[in-house]
Amino acid sequence: MKNDVRQKGLFKSIAVIFLIFALVFAFVACTTELPDDPDSGADTTINMDSNQTDPDSTDDGAGDDEQSTQDTNSSQEPVRETPEQFISNSQSNFDYSKVPEYDGNLPYYVVNGNNPYFADASKQTVSFEIYGARDSLGRCGVVIANVGKDIMPTEDRGSIGSVKPTGWHTVKYDCVDGKYLYNRCHLIGYQLTGENANEDNLITGTRYLNVKGMLPFENMVADYVTETGNHVMYRVTPIFVGNELLARGVLMEAYSVEDNGDGICFNVFCYNVQPQIDIDYTTGESKLIEDKSEETQPPVHVHDWEPATCTSPKKCSTCGETQGNALNHSYNNGTCTACGQKDPNYSIEQTVYTTKTGKRYHSRSSCSGLNNANAIYESTLTAAKNKGLTPCEKCH
Repeated sequence: MKNDVRQKGLFKSIAVIFLIFALVFAFVACTTELPDDPDSGADTTINMDSNQTDPDSTDDGAGDDEQSTQDTNSSQEPVRETPEQFISNSQSNFDYSKVPEYDGNLPYYVVNGNNPYFADASKQTVSFEIYGARDSLGRCGVVIANVGKDIMPTEDRGSIGSVKPTGWHTVKYDCVDGKYLYNRCHLIGYQLTGENANEDNLITGTRYLNVKGMLPFENMVADYVTETGNHVMYRVTPIFVGNELLARGVLMEAYSVEDNGDGICFNVFCYNVQPQIDIDYTTGESKLIEDKSEETQPPVHVHDWEPATCTSPKKCSTCGETQGNALNHSYNNGTCTACGQKDPNYSIEQTVYTTKTGKRYHSRSSCSGLNNANAIYESTLTAAKNKGLTPCEKCH
């Protein structure tokens, strides 16, 4: 009897244990079958084939509102280029192999339809300067500035003669304006950022590159910033081939920021050449080009005309030949409107009024002392005094 009771108690215990296990498994199975529960944990993962269409989706874009708002908010804070990106962009986009050789005409070649390679993120309205590091050969890298009036110089340029850029040689030729073949060329002109003897901003450039190639574009930017107060994104990239010490030229890019390029927008490659001079870009050595066809055909000289002035006609800067006549002065109120020179014959002396036999001069023709005069004459004050006339007491 006692054994029967014990067996029944054991069976009941086993039944209870099975019942507990059954409830636990049922609860777990119910939980894993509810992926759509908004309170379910992040551990639940649902894989869906990318080609499968969500049966609850529609074509009205109603589910995109939140994402669109996020995209709009993120676009309000544009990603600015880093200095490294500024420096690398022009190098990655520009292909020097597509630039034709200098043909003896224009000192520059228009690149990319004259549109600079600046990304929209680089067009800022805060002035700055970035000078790329020189390489292992000492050659300058890319230089960039957002030119504004606040970083333009307020004093005359200092000495830069202590700097000897790569490829530098002090050599003269009679056919070069100023004799010296090479100049220490500012990559970013002094008039834009006020840099003097900054070795990261000076390369060896021909007189032709400095004056005919780069200077007109530098003047254009300086004039625009001075007149408008706007900013101009400005990047200059010296182009070296292999291990050559002398740059083949420079890529110059500029874009006026506030007016979206309406004032300034250019992208040009300026040649580091000098007419009549053969240059070894590996070392910077040079020599005069000899004309071997001189006996059969005279060399063709291309004039480099300087414009006529008030006192001199148009003149070739290379050979000195003149053409036409001087423009002559155009005076207005004693000053030439073209050059500012004063008219030596201009006089602002006071006009006075006299009679044929009177002893006095008058400051105005309506003076009552002239009421009975038969005739009134205009005269200069000096002439009247030289005749011994004295001032009228009524009008002086």
